[in-house]
Amino acid sequence: MNLEIEELLVGPTAIAFTGTRPDGSSGDPVSIAKALTNFAKDHEDLIIKGGVLEGALLSTEEITALSKIAPREELLARLAGGMAAPLREFASLLNAIPQNFAYALSALIEAGGAGTGTDEATEAVSDDEATEAVA
Repeated sequence: MNLEIEELLVGPTAIAFTGTRPDGSSGDPVSIAKALTNFAKDHEDLIIKGGVLEGALLSTEEITALSKIAPREELLARLAGGMAAPLREFASLLNAIPQNFAYALSALIEAGGAGTGTDEATEAVSDDEATEAVA
């Protein structure tokens, strides 16, 4: 890293950094920025001069903007919820197909079945079959 951070180290200086989590992922810079920004609001002696994140130099404004981002866990929960909603809708749609078929079948049974005509039409077919059998 070839960063020009000498000007940030003039005068009283504190350095905060994140380590590596047990799962191997990097720490949460948002929570550190949030904690320092909130602490600086109540303690005017703390002045945030800048920072370094993933090899890039951050200004005070960028650190303040970083502190306003939701925590990692909340962002992951939002992402999971956003991905789950379409899947729930799709599962509901797939469930509706057999359900609608069952409703239609039930309505058909209540109406007397499919393709049933009047008694006269049934008798006419029976007479035709009887005539063919005689011939």
